[in-house]
Amino acid sequence: MKSFLKNRANPILQLIIFVSLFFSILATNNVYNNFKTLKSHFQTSPSSKGPYYFTLTKPEPVHFEVDYTMAKGENSQNAIILKINGIWDKIIQTRSSSYNERIRFTIPQSKFKSGKNQLAIEFKSGQYPVFSLDVRLTNYLGISPNFPKGYVISDAWPENQLGFHRITVMAGNFIVVLLFGFISFFAILKIANLILPSSSWNKPGKAILLLIIPTLIPAITNLYSMATPVKVVFPFASLMGVCLIYFFLATGVLLIVRWKKFTYPVIMIISVTLGVAEISLRLFNLLNPSHIFYNRSYDRYRGQSSSYYNGFLLNSKGFHDIEHPMKKPENSFRIVALGDSFAFGVVPYQHNFLTLLEDKLKQDHPANEVVNLGIGATGVRTHLSVLANEGLNYNPDMVITTFFIGNDFEVPRKKIYEHSFLATLINYTYQYSRYYAQQLRQPKALSSPALNSKEQPNPAPASNYRDDHPSFPPDIFMGIEVNRSVVFRKDYTKFSGLGERAFYYLRGIRDICRKKGIEFKVVIIPDEAQVNSSLQQNVIQAHGIGPDGFDFLRPNKWLANRLSQADISSIDLTEYFIKHSEGTRLYKPQDTHWNIAGNKLAADILYKKLSSSINANSESGK
Repeated sequence: MKSFLKNRANPILQLIIFVSLFFSILATNNVYNNFKTLKSHFQTSPSSKGPYYFTLTKPEPVHFEVDYTMAKGENSQNAIILKINGIWDKIIQTRSSSYNERIRFTIPQSKFKSGKNQLAIEFKSGQYPVFSLDVRLTNYLGISPNFPKGYVISDAWPENQLGFHRITVMAGNFIVVLLFGFISFFAILKIANLILPSSSWNKPGKAILLLIIPTLIPAITNLYSMATPVKVVFPFASLMGVCLIYFFLATGVLLIVRWKKFTYPVIMIISVTLGVAEISLRLFNLLNPSHIFYNRSYDRYRGQSSSYYNGFLLNSKGFHDIEHPMKKPENSFRIVALGDSFAFGVVPYQHNFLTLLEDKLKQDHPANEVVNLGIGATGVRTHLSVLANEGLNYNPDMVITTFFIGNDFEVPRKKIYEHSFLATLINYTYQYSRYYAQQLRQPKALSSPALNSKEQPNPAPASNYRDDHPSFPPDIFMGIEVNRSVVFRKDYTKFSGLGERAFYYLRGIRDICRKKGIEFKVVIIPDEAQVNSSLQQNVIQAHGIGPDGFDFLRPNKWLANRLSQADISSIDLTEYFIKHSEGTRLYKPQDTHWNIAGNKLAADILYKKLSSSINANSESGK
């Protein structure tokens, strides 16, 4: 303590401590109680252009995030015009190189007013029109109004809690920063003297370096609050976490310096190695693209054209189907099927439910067709893109898209580790190492003749498919099912948000089909936890909340309601699969996909639901 007081006598240290405390007080006091977070979300199309209204407490900059969906093609005349309060226009020129695109921009506060503001939308379309538009408005310019886990003080809190909460948060921030500034300054000086003994630690220069981080903690908070409309104060737990991280990092740096003859070369070698590995992986992916690494194209998971899968030769476009000519045969009824791995199929081609459906329809009319455009590991956003880019070229009479309850509510987004190819490869290796180890422990699959039902240009290799062969180790499979089953929990508040994001793309498919006069249907595929009672009990037990906390038909009810409101026809397979699962296994063991029996059941149900209208259209010569 004496050494600390002695150091404090130095004028420079006095200034540093004063500035640190000053920023602490500002950070805890800088609270704008009239701020209200704006989170407006408008979904529109050329047939529904608004106007839309949103309210601002005062004129503020508004950040726009615009997602548009358009037909892909060469078209320089497409434009989206946003009209703000009827007096100012923002023109978005669409690009022909992208079917789905997201545009972000900020409109200055001078274009807005206090109270109600108006947003109107105009579409200027050419040959390839904009089908739908998704506009999100926010009035903060930073990453997030609660970054990093801070509190936004606003009038949204009840009056009887606002004063108490504000005082406690301010007091907690002030006390934490004050104590941290004192304790860490004293502790790090002592640790520094132990690791790197030197009288220079008592000099102001060293103390300045040690106080940089403690000063920046409240300073960054204050700058963030001044630069954005959001006024943030850190909760007690967040500040304590930041303080501890700084303490350990500072100690680690001192140790590195202490053993610099060893640590410096090691750090350099590791840095160069990681850098070279990252660059090498990126170059390799340019020459030989792999699905492991993130990219926005759905081609990431497309099958390799003219390669064999389960003994069947994929067609020239990489789909698990025979070649279909673009020109539709006369007096035929053509269905284009969109979907994920259920449509692509884990079973051999002739047992795929879409192949079986086509075979049944051909018995009624030889010219009937089902064009399978399924791509594994995709979702409804990809289905929309596949339809617009490829599906419409087949001139279908009907479009069906599968919607898997297990994971199609989640629209995939780029994960943090996917920004690095090296981190992506490490994660991929870790996730699948146990899977491959499990495969090595399994007996080798017995070879069997190719299961193709149609002529192929080259001799097909033997299929190694086994219907009773587990695909994942039990722990990995249960982990997948437990994670997916969160959508069945009654207390899962984020479900409606997930559902609306997925439903947006289903509505986009509907809009395209309506414009082209194509019939559209959604086929709802159940997760195995909804069908298999034994698995369902294991999932409930893993969550530890009891069966009363679950509703395993909740997602189906929500989706059916939204589809009905949007006038979209649907076929839900869930009840049929629950009924038939009592005596028959319908999913591959530890796989989450249908086995041969499940595919047959799905084909039978779809045929019963679709055959009447399809045959009527075929006979009428549509």
